[in-house]
Amino acid sequence: MLRLIILILLIPFAVHAARFSGEGFGADRETARANALSDLASQLSVKVRSEFSLSENSAGKTDGHRRVDAYSDLPVLGAEISYFESKGGFTASAVLNTEKSLPMYEKALNSLADDIRKNLKTVAGTKGEQTVVALETAFAKADNYEKILPVARLLGSEYKKDEDISSAEIAKLLEAVQRTASTFEDAAFLLTRDITQKSIYVFPPSAENSHEITPFAAAVQSVLSGRLASGNSPDAADYHFSGEYTVQGKEIILTYRLVNRWDGTTLYARTARLLPAAFAGLDYKPKTADFDALLYSGLAVSNDFRVDVSTNKGSRNLLFKRAESVEILVKTTAPAYVYVIGHTVKKGDKLSYLLEFQNAQAPGRFIRFINADDANKWVSLGEFSVTAPYGVESLQVIASAKDPSDAVPLVKFDGSSGLYIVNRDPSKAVTSARALVNSGLKKQENAVSEAVLLFTTAE
Repeated sequence: MLRLIILILLIPFAVHAARFSGEGFGADRETARANALSDLASQLSVKVRSEFSLSENSAGKTDGHRRVDAYSDLPVLGAEISYFESKGGFTASAVLNTEKSLPMYEKALNSLADDIRKNLKTVAGTKGEQTVVALETAFAKADNYEKILPVARLLGSEYKKDEDISSAEIAKLLEAVQRTASTFEDAAFLLTRDITQKSIYVFPPSAENSHEITPFAAAVQSVLSGRLASGNSPDAADYHFSGEYTVQGKEIILTYRLVNRWDGTTLYARTARLLPAAFAGLDYKPKTADFDALLYSGLAVSNDFRVDVSTNKGSRNLLFKRAESVEILVKTTAPAYVYVIGHTVKKGDKLSYLLEFQNAQAPGRFIRFINADDANKWVSLGEFSVTAPYGVESLQVIASAKDPSDAVPLVKFDGSSGLYIVNRDPSKAVTSARALVNSGLKKQENAVSEAVLLFTTAE
């Protein structure tokens, strides 16, 4: 126990000229700039998911979809960067506005559409490995096309999507001509061949509509890391290699993308079709799908007052091993009070508890204050060691501009675990905490926001 692809629908959003911004702190200007761009990309992703939810609820239907990582997967084009000195370094502001950036996004869409059509036309005149390469090239470009389009829509674009371009359909064509993999090594070769980039962080793949890392996913990450110039931290890498898998009959379709961390561009997009022999004996089915869906759906998020949560290994596709050190980090856009509810969902071990931050009487024991100097910076909530029992853990972070003492859940100390228990039913704990946040948002009496994080621990 640790003590302490999202779907984006490619639909025409109802928006007008817009402006989005992100802030980042660093010891030098380059670090501050990188953090500001990462924050901007994260806010764009949150906004796109929010627009999807509103559009789906009002329209009741959709016209296509893709999975987008909520980290830095959305390309940022034409951001204006400004700097000012702050305590201990520099703070950078990255601003994306319609006037400057929209023409760049629409130009990129037109260029990608032309390239994809040309790639698909050449497929007819190829065979064997040439067909695979042509389809993989089209697949990567279609992935970029489908990431750029929703951002252009947010900026007010009326660009009409080319209905003949679909990364999902190209992936199906690729699966049909790609040779099957009877071992993990075969699959790793198909996914990583000719990749010469250095400084790559390999994420374990996610199961469809899940943030849990299964034993199958952990094994995939291990094999792929052995074939690439990989590192131990996504923040120290220049490229991210991430993917997902789906089950088709008795086979597993594994898809991976190599993305430039600094601009969100997909460089390679590939698939591998694994035969049952390749993953025999490995569990590939998520065990916490219902709780996962509850945790990530209906997040209580404010546009002006935000909180983010991450770890020393990032915030997505997280797997931590026995005795590994996990550092929990939070960032707020303004001074804030923060409290964190941990949720454990494992066989025979389900509970929710409050994280302790200081030696004080409740509820002050569970509240951490982020001051003005630390706003827009990643603040450590502490390092914790992974111990048994292993399984799925999650954190629900609540930030409030005002002292939330009245909103902090009542707890009961459990002597055997040393934890302050909120509820033995994590689903009820999530729902109750979120209801309080949503109530605050509706009343507009206090600025409140929520962020969540799910990770898997294993021996």
